[in-house]
Amino acid sequence: MEQPRDVREKCKTIIDSAAAKVGKISTVGALLPPVRKKILTIQIKMIKTLAEVFDKRLTDEAASDVLKAFASEIPPIGILSETPVFVPGVNAVVSTARIGEKYAAQLYGDWLQAGHSRDERP
Repeated sequence: MEQPRDVREKCKTIIDSAAAKVGKISTVGALLPPVRKKILTIQIKMIKTLAEVFDKRLTDEAASDVLKAFASEIPPIGILSETPVFVPGVNAVVSTARIGEKYAAQLYGDWLQAGHSRDERP
């Protein structure tokens, strides 16, 4: 279900900011443990911030669980072919954006299921 424009834009700003931060650091070496840890920290903060848009508060552990669940659904992307390939910097940015988009959509669906109307705003 599509979110109202203002909610979608708020979520998009959070997602784009996280993806940009991931892109900035992942070009250095997304597979290096210190860089990977920074990427995960950014993604967890994105998950928590998206949840706050819908008046939910998550612990780092809960946000990490959400991240793991959504990350398992995101396949590597193919750059030059139909064959999925792992390109660390690009994949980290695209995965961050896809995870954020999927989670924002789920949050909005949950919000509506909780009895809110489309006319209300989180």
